[in-house]
Amino acid sequence: MPRLFDVVVVALLLPIASSVLGYVSYSNRNEAIPKLEMTVSEGKPLKMGVFNYENLQTYIPRWYHDGRLITADYKRCIANYGELRCPSMTLQDKGLYELWGTSRTNVGLRQLLFHANVAVEEEEEEEEEEERVQMAAIEDLPYEERDDCFCSGVTGRCRTANYLYRARLSYNMSKAEMVYHRLPNSTDPSEKVIEPFLSIPVSFIEGNLLTSYGGYFYFQVPDECWSDRTKPCMVLIGKNDLTVGYFLPEDATSKPFYVPIKETSWKVLRSERLPYGSVVDRFDFLYLLSKVRVIYLANHTTRRDSQLVVDVASTQDTGLGWVGTVEECDCHEGYRGLSCESCDDGYYRSYDTISKNGICLRLEQLWYMHKRQHRLT
Repeated sequence: MPRLFDVVVVALLLPIASSVLGYVSYSNRNEAIPKLEMTVSEGKPLKMGVFNYENLQTYIPRWYHDGRLITADYKRCIANYGELRCPSMTLQDKGLYELWGTSRTNVGLRQLLFHANVAVEEEEEEEEEEERVQMAAIEDLPYEERDDCFCSGVTGRCRTANYLYRARLSYNMSKAEMVYHRLPNSTDPSEKVIEPFLSIPVSFIEGNLLTSYGGYFYFQVPDECWSDRTKPCMVLIGKNDLTVGYFLPEDATSKPFYVPIKETSWKVLRSERLPYGSVVDRFDFLYLLSKVRVIYLANHTTRRDSQLVVDVASTQDTGLGWVGTVEECDCHEGYRGLSCESCDDGYYRSYDTISKNGICLRLEQLWYMHKRQHRLT
């Protein structure tokens, strides 16, 4: 069965005679899951990771050491979603490390994503030799401090996500439900008008369009958009009810139309702090894409064969080209997702903090914070 996983192993590899610093990157999209044999110097760090952006929502990754689930109580190694970090290896840390993906939908169904047999050698007192870097495949770009990192406000360190290719999802619009939504009047935003829309269930994009950034929506433009271009042809509603709309440009002529999924093409319809009609900025737009609550298309009726197509990203090359518009962030512990947009297992988001986006805390941290806020003993 074809595999869709990119495995990156970073470790201090120890040959028989000398200590070697090595980075091993393995891509196994169409090969069997590899079993790596590794030797690590005592006291040196070990880092292993499986990065599979296509199936993040399909499997829950869980790390095991010699059959024991690595949890927060496992003090020597830190499991952060698909990544495992052991800051200082000891002789007790040798053994078999496995990453299993537990299905979110089919209870009891598991898939082995990666396994490595790790040996730990006692550190010998000898002069350190010059470190060499061994590359087994393409090296990932380093994380950098950048002003344009979105990263859900968690960190300023990011890079362009590697090994991502363009793919497409389609939704049969004949299944869409007709709804009526109240929006500001385009000529007088202080007044509200009720407009009919086709409501597209966000479940088909799993509520997250971050990997769609820089891509397109594609659909048959309805007559309603052509007849009145002062009304939004498409509406997205995200966190905090930030609502943005896409208005058909005056020079648009083709009915099958590509709508850019980029902030410069959308205007604010409703926001707590942004004026109506203003261009949404990049941070707010990515924040909306990270948790899309509603997708509306201006339409009264739809043909049986009408489809809404949306660009996404995949680790599998579908022939549509490489994606260079999606970021990957150096997330802190407790966060997961390319842009740190989700809380990791065992963490919960709290908005009673200095960050408007909330922060991910463990249950005991949340309890301690609420005790202090409400002066509980």
